Amino acid sequence: MNTKHKRKHNAKNLPTPTRNRPSIPEIGSEREDQIKNALESRKPKTPLRLVEGIACPVCGKGTLALVDSLTVDWAQNGERIVVGNLTGFRCSHCGREFFDAESARVISRYIDRSRPRGGYTAKISSLGGGKLGIYFPQDLLRNIDLSRSDYVQLYPVGRRRIVIEGEEPTAGESGDETIHT
Repeated sequence: MNTKHKRKHNAKNLPTPTRNRPSIPEIGSEREDQIKNALESRKPKTPLRLVEGIACPVCGKGTLALVDSLTVDWAQNGERIVVGNLTGFRCSHCGREFFDAESARVISRYIDRSRPRGGYTAKISSLGGGKLGIYFPQDLLRNIDLSRSDYVQLYPVGRRRIVIEGEEPTAGESGDETIHT
């Protein structure tokens, strides 16, 4: 007697038919209203949110609009640093951007973190004729925007402490002439 055995298939191994499931969950109108109310009740990112119609201090033609998606970037030590999600204002005419106080603090923290600690050491040299000079170390020059013919302003703040600030060149200044005092 020849009997055929029917194999029983395990239901776990069978492919399940694909159901019409949305790949993105659907949110009902009631949930949308809850989310909208929660977002509107949050504390604004900046207290300047209600300020409108300020004239642009740069061009004077546009008005400043509050923006909460500003980005700032700069190069430092050969590395590009980008800080986003900042708040402030943008001029409707010239496009100039102004950061609010909180965003300025965030930018300052990034700059302070990347600034070398401990300062730089430079030896004071005698230039002759009763004049003294300093050679700026290469590490310092990579971190500042000064070059050979630039002028700097020196501010004594104590008997053994000075502040050096680079001056912006004026129109017509070539920077090649030497000033003797």
